[in-house]
Amino acid sequence: MHPAEDCMKHALVVPTLCDSIQRNIESIISFIDSAANEEAKFIIFPEACLTGFITDDVPEHDYKYAVPIDSPYITYIKEYACKKNVYISLGFLESVDKCIYDSVVCINPLGSIIGHYRRISAGWHGRKADSKVYREGKEISTFTIGKCSYCYLLCGDLFEDNLIALVKKRNPDVVIVPIARSSENRLLTQELWNLEERPYYLEQVKKLKTRVFMTNYIDVRDNFYGGAFVINSDGIIEKQKSIYEEGILYWENGSI
Repeated sequence: MHPAEDCMKHALVVPTLCDSIQRNIESIISFIDSAANEEAKFIIFPEACLTGFITDDVPEHDYKYAVPIDSPYITYIKEYACKKNVYISLGFLESVDKCIYDSVVCINPLGSIIGHYRRISAGWHGRKADSKVYREGKEISTFTIGKCSYCYLLCGDLFEDNLIALVKKRNPDVVIVPIARSSENRLLTQELWNLEERPYYLEQVKKLKTRVFMTNYIDVRDNFYGGAFVINSDGIIEKQKSIYEEGILYWENGSI
C-alpha cells in the first residue's frame, strides 16, 4: 500500500465529443469550470479529447485533427489551468513534424506541462497506416503532485503486459488511463459492459497493484460509450459513472 498523500479532489470527466475542436474546447472549459466550482484540483479528461477518434489513417484527412503541443488550443487550456488554479490532464492527437501521436499531457496551475506521454501500443490506428506518419512513444514517464506520483497508460497500453511491468517498476501511487473505447457496431448496455468488458479491464488493472483512474468519452455516432472508474489495487471498482452518462466522477484522496 502506498502512503497517503495530501488531500486533493480529483475530477474524472466524461464529455460528449463532436468533430469540431472549437466546440469540444468549449465543452472542456465548461467541465473545468464545474469541477473547479466543486473544489476539484486535478481534472482528468479522456483520450483524444480535442477531437475524438475521427481519424481514418489518411494523413491528408487526419492532419486536420492533430495539433502541436504549443498550439493555440493547448495554450488556451494552459492559460485556463492558471486562471482556475487547477491541474488538467488532457488527451489529444499530437502533430510533430508531419507525424501524429496519440498523446496526453498534465498541466499544472502555473500553466506548465509537468507530464507528457505518447501512447506506446499501436492499436489507435490501422495496421496498414503509414508508420512514418502514425507514430508511437517509447517511454513511460512519471510526474508528481504534492506527495502523490502518477504514471500514464493510454487505452490499449493497459493490455500490454510489458508496459504494465515498466509502470510497476516506477511504483506510482496512481496510474491514469484515459481511454477512447467504443462498442463498434453494436449498442452496449450497462449490463453487457458489466458482463463482457468489465472483467477484461479489471484483470489488467489488478496487475498494476495500484489505484487506477480511467475515463472514456461519449460519441453516440460511433458508439463511444463513456464511463469513468476509480479502481483500487485489488482490482475492485471503488466508484464509477455509468456508461452513456455524461458528467464528472469525483474522487477525494485519503487512502491512496
